[in-house]
Amino acid sequence: KKEADAKKQAQIEVEKQMMMKAQSERKAEARKAKKDANAKKQAQKQFKKQMMKAQTKHRNEQKAEARKAKKEADAKKQAQIEVEKQMMMKAQSERKAEARKAKKDANAKKQAQKQFKKQMMKAQTKHRNEQKAEARKAKKEADAKKQSEKYAEKQMLKWQ
Repeated sequence: KKEADAKKQAQIEVEKQMMMKAQSERKAEARKAKKDANAKKQAQKQFKKQMMKAQTKHRNEQKAEARKAKKEADAKKQAQIEVEKQMMMKAQSERKAEARKAKKDANAKKQAQKQFKKQMMKAQTKHRNEQKAEARKAKKEADAKKQSEKYAEKQMLKWQ
């Protein structure tokens, strides 16, 4: 009976050891599973983080490119505006110069006409004065001739 008890005790001990070993193995597996799950979770987290980082970088690059393109477009637009402004100013300057020249030409023409009119008036006056002088001279001569004829007539009457 003692041997049977001892055998039974030993059997219980063996089963207890096996149960403890099995429990220990289960715990170890559970720990390993948990560790693997955490590692997987961590890896996914890391992957997601990398993806977000890459997307952010990509978005930032796109934004930077868009800003650069806008800046270039604005600069080009500004340059175009400047060119148009210069052209307008040049055209305005040319119009003003043409207007000044036209005014100058008109004044010169006016001046020339004035001068011509003055010369004409002077020539007409000179011509009238000459005619008057000739008329006076002719009248004077006619009067002198008349006077001379009268005198001659008087003398003839005297002699008769």
